[in-house]
Formats: sequence, C-alpha cells, structure tokens
Amino acid sequence: MPYSATVIPTMIASPGDAQEERGLVRKLLHEWNAVNSEIRKAVLAPVGWETHASPRLRGRAQEIINSKLLKKCDLLVGVFWTRLGSPTGEYESGTVEEIKKHVEAGKLAMVYFCTKPVVKNSNDHDQYGRVIEFKEWCKAEGIIGEYEDLVEFEELFRKDLALTMNDADELGIGHVPQSDLDAQISQDTAEVQISDAALKLLQSAIVADGRVLMLRHLGGTTFQAGSTPITHDNSRREIAKWEGAIEELESLDLLRATGPKREIFEATNSAFEAIDRLAD
Repeated sequence: MPYSATVIPTMIASPGDAQEERGLVRKLLHEWNAVNSEIRKAVLAPVGWETHASPRLRGRAQEIINSKLLKKCDLLVGVFWTRLGSPTGEYESGTVEEIKKHVEAGKLAMVYFCTKPVVKNSNDHDQYGRVIEFKEWCKAEGIIGEYEDLVEFEELFRKDLALTMNDADELGIGHVPQSDLDAQISQDTAEVQISDAALKLLQSAIVADGRVLMLRHLGGTTFQAGSTPITHDNSRREIAKWEGAIEELESLDLLRATGPKREIFEATNSAFEAIDRLAD
C-alpha cells in the first residue's frame, strides 16, 4: 500500500581511506529504511559525490559539491582514519569543508574517527596530524564516535542511527507514541501464549534498535534493549527470568541470535510486522 514519507537526504563525507565505511553507512541507512520508513513516515536517502555529482566546469570543485549536494542534505555522516584529504583553497580538506558548512548551517552531523593502530611509516604523518587536529575541533563542537575496526563501526553506527532517529525533531519527523506500539504488539502477540517478561523484552527491543544484548561478566549478566538496560538486578532468579524470555521469543521466531556467542539478538521480520501494520 502506498504511503507518504519525509525524505531526508544524508551526506556521506570521508577522505579516500574510508571507502569501506562509506559502504557500510549506505547499507545501514537502507537497513533503517527497511525496518522503520513505513511506520516513521521517513526515508534516509544516501548522498555522495561519487553517486550524485556530474561533470561541471566553471567553478571550484568543492563549491559545486556544496551547492548541488550538501546544501540539500539535512543529515551528514563523516568518517576519518589516517587522512584528512587535500586542501580546497578555503578549508583544510573537502570533507572538512562539507562538515563545517553543514554544522554552520545548524544541521545535524554524526562524525566518527577510526582508532585502529597503523603500521609505522605506512601513513602520511602530516595527514594523520591534521586528522588529530580536526578531531579536537569536533570534540569542542560536541560528541564524536570512535571505533577500532569495521565490525565495531557497523555495530556503533547502527545503534547511533537508531538513537538519532528516535530523537530527530530537527529532521522534521515525529515520534510514534509508545502506547500505540505497545497496543499493536500486544494485539499481534495475543494469539500465542507469551509471558509478561517476553512481551516487555520484545517491546523494548522494537522501540530501541531492534536488538537485545545479553552480556555476561564477573558481576552477573546485563540485559539491554539497544543501549537501554532492562534490569539492574543481578540475582540468579532475575537472570533466569530474562534468559527464559529470550528463549521464549526465539521459539516463537520473534528474536534470533546473531552469532554462536549468543550475546546479541535481533528482532525478526515477524516482530516488526506488528509495527508495520500501524501504517495500514
């Protein structure tokens, strides 16, 4: 069934040594759309010079990108590792120019820095030093994200994107009332026997980022929906209750482990269908 949605052009900004991260950002923007666009009435549209810019003379290259692409974007995702990029004549690099102009326009920017160690003498020390300087500028402007490898970046950006979009009034999209979500999920799970703990866990996961974490440590076991703790009680009874809730949701194909360690679980399509039907 057709539906109307707010399109949010999203600029992906990075120097040439973050190509894999650019691909992951695109993938995760599309993933957010697949899960959320119908119920949130919003679509994140990736924008990048390599896909949206066409040959054009009579102008500074970065200024053409700024006027034709950046100006239209409401959200920006920037990623850096060892390179800052080449100076544009006005700013330290094209990527920096995009980020600073976007921020100066009062728009939302999510900026990440890779902390993976580099092999000695394998990178341009001048470039890396400029990255560190820009990183300090970003810290003074707000909060940055840091990651060590692509796996961590994917997990981090997926979480951060969910949190950002859940509090994105400045992007012009509204919130789905918690009461509406709870009512719909309760209705759709009424046909099967499901415990209160399992229902609460499912509701919490869906309104977060669709994930449940079960993290075992010396102090006990932590259960989280996205980045939100489910319980602060580490008694064996409480742990057993939430372990049972996870197993119950797995048996109903509403939750699925993402790896053999059974630390991260994702809500399945069956779980999200309840939310999707709110738009019908």
